[in-house]
Amino acid sequence: MQDALNAAREVGHDYESDLHVARLRELLDLAERNSVDTTGWVDPADLTAVPYQD
Repeated sequence: MQDALNAAREVGHDYESDLHVARLRELLDLAERNSVDTTGWVDPADLTAVPYQD
């Protein structure tokens, strides 16, 4: 998932990268609700939205 996010960002697919960020956040929230320690799984910097570019 994180590799797909990085690939989408590299080629400038902003919408696709936003979808990956949303899915990662959803999975991390689900893990937290189930007491799963996700420390180190995803770099917090990767969870920030990238402003759209024209």
